[in-house]
Amino acid sequence: MHVKQMQEKLSHYLDVVEVRIAEQVASKSQAFFHAMTSHDVLMEQLTQTITVLKALRKNIHQVDKHLVKNSLEILRLERARSNRLIVQEKLKLMATVHQSQPMIQLLLSTPDYVAALDLISTTQEILLQELNGIHSFRHLSSQLTEMEKLVDKMLSTEFQRYATADLNRPLGGENTVLDGDKLVSIISGLLRQKYFQFVDTYKEEAVTTVRALTKQRVIEALAASDCCSDQQAAALEVGGLSLTERLSLLHNTIQSFTFLLLRVKAVHDVMKDTADLSAGRLCDGSFDESVPDRLLTREEHSRVITKLCDMITSVCDYCHERMGNLLSAGASEKDKFHNDKDKIIADVSQNKLEDKDYHSWNDKNSWLSERATAAQVCQLANMVEEFTHTCEKLCGKQCTALRSAFKAQASKFVHRFHNERKTKLTLLLESERWKQADVPLEFQSLVTYVYEKKCFPLKISTCEDSMKNESVGNFIIVGDEKFAVVGTALMLIQMIHEYCRTGSELVALSGTIGRQLAELLRHYNSRCCQLVLGAGAMEVAGLKTITSTILVLAARSLKLVLWFMPFVKAHFQALTGQNPSRGLIGTCGISGGVALLDSVERDIRAHVREIEGKILIIVDNLLGGQISKWTARPPVPSKSFRNISSYLMKLHEAVSGILPTVEVQSLYRTVNSSFKEKLREQLVKMNIVNNGGPQHGVVTSELTFYLEALRKLKVLPNEELNDNWMSDIWTR
Repeated sequence: MHVKQMQEKLSHYLDVVEVRIAEQVASKSQAFFHAMTSHDVLMEQLTQTITVLKALRKNIHQVDKHLVKNSLEILRLERARSNRLIVQEKLKLMATVHQSQPMIQLLLSTPDYVAALDLISTTQEILLQELNGIHSFRHLSSQLTEMEKLVDKMLSTEFQRYATADLNRPLGGENTVLDGDKLVSIISGLLRQKYFQFVDTYKEEAVTTVRALTKQRVIEALAASDCCSDQQAAALEVGGLSLTERLSLLHNTIQSFTFLLLRVKAVHDVMKDTADLSAGRLCDGSFDESVPDRLLTREEHSRVITKLCDMITSVCDYCHERMGNLLSAGASEKDKFHNDKDKIIADVSQNKLEDKDYHSWNDKNSWLSERATAAQVCQLANMVEEFTHTCEKLCGKQCTALRSAFKAQASKFVHRFHNERKTKLTLLLESERWKQADVPLEFQSLVTYVYEKKCFPLKISTCEDSMKNESVGNFIIVGDEKFAVVGTALMLIQMIHEYCRTGSELVALSGTIGRQLAELLRHYNSRCCQLVLGAGAMEVAGLKTITSTILVLAARSLKLVLWFMPFVKAHFQALTGQNPSRGLIGTCGISGGVALLDSVERDIRAHVREIEGKILIIVDNLLGGQISKWTARPPVPSKSFRNISSYLMKLHEAVSGILPTVEVQSLYRTVNSSFKEKLREQLVKMNIVNNGGPQHGVVTSELTFYLEALRKLKVLPNEELNDNWMSDIWTR
């Protein structure tokens, strides 16, 4: 029943569709029939179009065959060729990169470290930019990185090995660089890698060599010594060496250090030149910016140069410290040749030596002051100065450690030197008889040399052979002037020369020596004053009295010392300018000796004036005593005037053979002026006037006798001794 209904329903739908189709056909029939009528026209047009298309395609095929296809083939072939060339270049580049490792090995064996490092860097850059992603090279970059690390290690190892070989080869001969090309290659590689610690490495190796060299020289000296016990030798105690052996040890060590420092300086110069070349630095100090592939920038170059300067300075300072310890080692002191290395290098690098050297070394036992002679100290001073000058020339900086050590030792020697001479001078003064001394030729030769050359001789002349045939004089002759002196003054002159000579040889201590000489001269002056003016010689030397002759001799001796004073001051003033310590302790401390010499000179001049005044006082008292007793009565000449004449004669006998004629005349003029003044006072007191009376006649006769006595002495010119010369006694 249901199916039947469905069939009926579908039949109904079919009928509806057919009706609708009929309706559509009916509505469109006109267009359909119009199309059918136009079909033939369309077919004709289509046939014509097909014909035209066939002709067009035929023409296109002809163009393609004859014009396009060959041109496109050329372009295709050119592109293929270009691609193959690119592939070829890549393959060549890959072949080159593939050969980079063997080439690096070859360059390292040359050795050309900079080229090897450049090749590694270039290969790494090619791998990153040109061959990135190549499967066969995927491990090459890491391998090159490892090779670069290996080269860095090789550079450090090779430099360490080179430094050890260079510094430990036998000393002496030419101080040339060992295998300079190899050193330049190593330094260039280190500079390229910015590994500037190689300078510190070389400095540490040099310090180690200095310490080992010092120990070796000490061992050699102890082994060759006959003075050291086995225990001292085992403990490296240099204090047991004899003086000659000690000086020989110092000389040998200084010589070895000098050779070593010259070798270090040669390597330093190679390092500096390599750094300059790596930075493009020119001879005039400017930088050539056009130089390609410079290894160092200006800042890096400055840093390297600073480290090099510090290296050579530190090594020089350390050598000076070792020499200072060696020079100052005492008899009971173990040698400090195995100090902690790090501490030493730290002290050297921080330049802590200047502040502590003098005080630390000054506390040690002084073997110089106990055993050395002046010649040996001067020999050591020359060694110290020569080595110091060499070091300062090498590093361009003042080196103070060895000078400080030597100064501490030499100061004690100079102190002993001064005490010995001061004691000797004191003993000579105590035993001086204050008589005119004979002058040996060697003293006259010294004075003549100073007079002619205006300076002191460097050596003490020994005239033993010539003195046998030469007569000994009674005076020291200075130009046209003669000096009669006592024996102590001669010894003082010799001592002055010894001080000046020692000051020249120990320039570093010239200020101290100058001050000590000033002290010695002050001691001589003050002691002379005590013995002569203070009459101390009557007690210590057993003299009965201090005569005018003694006073005049003392004054002439002091005047001879005064004649020497300008030359002494000039000598020590010149040494002040030469003193290498003037920059450390100041010029005032050094030139203090000259200032003290000025003070002593003033004291001596004052003392001479006191002695001359003492002579005048003695004569004045004698004349005054006789004139006060004179009564202006016959007989003429009276006893008083005869005594006055006797005094004048004795004074002449006392001074005429000692004082120069000019000073004798000056003395007698002063005495005569004093005589006239006292006589005038006596005449006023006695109320005697120039009236031609009996008393005036007595006075005239007495004065005539007085003038005749002066004429007989021949101390004053005759024109001064006329009768009118005494007329002013009547002036009131």
